[in-house]
Amino acid sequence: MGGRALNIPAGGASRPGRRGPIFARMASVPEHLRILLVEDDRDLAEVMQAGLEQEGLQVTLAYDGAQGLDLAKRERPDVVITDLIMPVLDGLQLIEKLLAAMRLPVIAV
Repeated sequence: MGGRALNIPAGGASRPGRRGPIFARMASVPEHLRILLVEDDRDLAEVMQAGLEQEGLQVTLAYDGAQGLDLAKRERPDVVITDLIMPVLDGLQLIEKLLAAMRLPVIAV
């Protein structure tokens, strides 16, 4: 992962709703942003989840595109972050289905 490193405390993520060091200075990020993170690499998904939760964001994990699509329809997150290369339903197929079914911001990684 490029860019700025996330400082994840040994005790786990901070309390939801409490801003971490990265988003603390960004007034434009909603306080209770709900993110759906779709990533088939479980270790990477959990590291990303911990970093995002440290920033006060609410994160739901899905480990393949089909599970991500189901969760997106049920949970209605504010934004979806998805891997592109995944089993069952890849990231591009997931994005197509999400855009056809609902208007959600999607970040492909």
